[in-house]
Order: sequence, then C-alpha cells, then structure tokens
Amino acid sequence: MKKIIDILFFGTLFILTFLEFYFIFNGSHYQYDFILVVCLLSLFYFIKDKLKIHYFHYFSLCVLLIFHSLGGFDFYRLTFFGLEYDTYLHFFFGFLLSIFLFRTFLLVGKFKDKRIIGLILIFMVLGVSALHELVEYGGALFLGEGEGVLFLGAGDEGYWDSRNDMFSNLVGSLVGLLGYSLFRRKIFKG
Repeated sequence: MKKIIDILFFGTLFILTFLEFYFIFNGSHYQYDFILVVCLLSLFYFIKDKLKIHYFHYFSLCVLLIFHSLGGFDFYRLTFFGLEYDTYLHFFFGFLLSIFLFRTFLLVGKFKDKRIIGLILIFMVLGVSALHELVEYGGALFLGEGEGVLFLGAGDEGYWDSRNDMFSNLVGSLVGLLGYSLFRRKIFKG
C-alpha cells in the first residue's frame, strides 16, 4: 500500500506542477494556490503512516486537490445540475475529511464509541471549514479580486457564500459518516 501512495504522491505532484507552469505562463492567480495545495499533499504524504492513511483516502485527496486546481480554467464559474462547482468541492471536502478522520480515530484514537467520534468529526470538519473561510476572507481583504483561495473571485461571490460553503462541508461530512458507518457495518459486521 505504501507503494500506491508513493505513486499517487508523485503522480499528483507531476500533474500539479504541469498545471502550475500553465498558470504561470497564463498569468492566473492559481499559481499562488500551488504552494498551499502542494503543502497539503506533502503533509498528508509524510504523516500517512502515523495516521494510518488508506490509499483510497489519499487518492481522494489527490483528486480533490486536482479538481480545486481546475479552478484555474474557470471551473468555479460552472454549474452542474443547478449547483455551483464550488458546492460540489466543499461537499467532497467534508465527505473526504470525515471518512479519513473516522478511520484514523478508530485505528489510533482513544475514543471507540462511534457516536462520539462522529460528533467530534462533525465539529472538526466545521472547524477546518471555518478556518478555510477565514483564509479566503483575509485573502480577499488584503489581495482583492482574482482567482484561487487567496483572492475574491468565482465561487466566492455573495453574502451567503461562507455559509453555503460550510453547509456543503457539513452535508458532505454527514453523508461521509453515514456512508462509512454503513460500509464498515456491511464489511466488518459491526
């Protein structure tokens, strides 16, 4: 499994680097997101053993980071089935973080009661979501309009944006916890 995560790490790093050169040559503000995205990718790569990260969860993280980077091609201006691209990514983030942390808590955490773990994880997802929204807000205040996490742009408009993003993270987290619990119950019979 370690080999799979190694391949995912270097493959995703290659894709993100390719995108970075494209963004630099085209003057996209997404060139600044590259640093944050690679830091996240690397952080989880280097702590994978300590947190017992499953290769599917790491794969999902890689997909999420690449999908975020597609914002450099104006994906955040798109809607699918009546929902903004941003809504799908926040849902996916909440979903991914909850299943990733749920597994980690079960394997290395002190709590074994799944209901308490679920409650803690919902608060953790909302906390990370709030931190992300504060970073976006700070970037908008200091850097102004543009693209990516650090600038105010597509996917960030409207009075309700932060609330909608956090709600999407919450719904993703709830779906992830419910789905992962049902998956574990079916596979492990308890």
